[in-house]
Amino acid sequence: MLGDLVIVRSCGIFTQTESKLSASEEGRRLIRSARQELRTINHGEVEEIVAGITGVRVLRSYCDVNVDAAEQIEVFVLDLDLEKRLLRQDLDRLSGLAPTR
Repeated sequence: MLGDLVIVRSCGIFTQTESKLSASEEGRRLIRSARQELRTINHGEVEEIVAGITGVRVLRSYCDVNVDAAEQIEVFVLDLDLEKRLLRQDLDRLSGLAPTR
């Protein structure tokens, strides 16, 4: 988390087939294209999952794949500064201002 951003870095993301395809330039282009298309199709579902975990609405998201490193980076832009909210909750809890459960 960084302010109103959630950043996700996924490593070792390739299937066995993708690993084989990554040996050629054409295969790397195919992997990149397929993963970008899948992300476009599933972005709403992924954003809902992040919103459910954070409890904050996701305004938009971005994704990039580095085929050479077998990594994917996703950035989710939230409706509010979640980092600040969580820090405030921690401070309130530590100072005794937050309700106890």
